[in-house]
Parts: sequence; structure tokens; C-alpha cells
Amino acid sequence: MGIANLGSPSFILAHRLKALKDDLKSWNKKEFGDLAFRRKCLLSELLGLDAREDMLGLLQEEQSRHILIKGDIAHLASLEEISWRQKSQILFVKEGDNNARFFHQVANSHRTDHIRGIKVDGVLYEDE
Repeated sequence: MGIANLGSPSFILAHRLKALKDDLKSWNKKEFGDLAFRRKCLLSELLGLDAREDMLGLLQEEQSRHILIKGDIAHLASLEEISWRQKSQILFVKEGDNNARFFHQVANSHRTDHIRGIKVDGVLYEDE
């Protein structure tokens, strides 16, 4: 942190935010890991238990493991959904300014794109 205290306040803030980002990334990897990979492993184990159940039936501990795996898969699906929702919100915030500009361009074009009159058989009809 000694180096981070050198420079303008905005530089110090940027440096600290970068360090925080790195810390959050490592925490996320340690705490959650690769959700898709974990779910894939659990699904593979669940399919194995299902195949064993169809052929021989399951022992009591295998049945309880089957229930645990289903719960873990549901929990991982929930975490993945939360992750995707957060990513979409971040994307919306990043692109929000572009969308607002587009919206205002369309709204303003409606204001200017109107017909003032129409000419039929040489006679001009105008809206007053």
C-alpha cells in the first residue's frame, strides 16, 4: 500500500479499486469455483446413480446421496441464475447511455416525421 499512497487522489482510488477487483476475483474463485464444471460433475454422478438404480436398485446411502446431488444441482442452478442476472444488469448499466440516446433520437424523429399536407388531383389538403 506504500506505493498506492503516491499520486493524485484519483490515481490512489483507481489503484485501490484495481486491487479490490483482484481480491474479489480470487475470493469468487475460491468460494464458488467454476459453477458450470461443478454442475456437470454432479449431473454425471446423478446419471450414474440413475443407471445403477434402474439396473440393481440403490442402497440407502446411495439414495441419500441421490437426494443430496439433486439439491446441490438446484442450488448451483440458482447461483448461475443470480450470476447471469447480475451480469445482465452490469451490461445494461454500461450500455444504458447508448440506449437512452437511441430512444431520444427515435422520440425526436416522431416529432419531426409528420405529414403537413397531401396533394390529391392537384389539390393540396393541409392540416391546420
